[in-house]
Amino acid sequence: MTQGFIAGVDISEAMVAVCERRYQSLVRSGRLELRCAPVEMLPFPPAHFNKACTVNSLFYWSDAVRALGEIYRVLEDGGRLVVCVTQ
Repeated sequence: MTQGFIAGVDISEAMVAVCERRYQSLVRSGRLELRCAPVEMLPFPPAHFNKACTVNSLFYWSDAVRALGEIYRVLEDGGRLVVCVTQ
């Protein structure tokens, strides 16, 4: 297992709760932080992450331009974003 910090954000309280139970050892160790929030208002300071990934969530975003701006805000200079969408 690699070292590092992981954060997960979902607008659904139910999904956050599922992940808190499933990954409770990572949450307890401080390596994983889970938050309930819309992508358009990420609860993290600027330049907090060096990587971001979103999978099959784009179609749930109420404002894609604002969401991408928020992701850009929390990524450090040179940070990477991966957007995955399946049909």
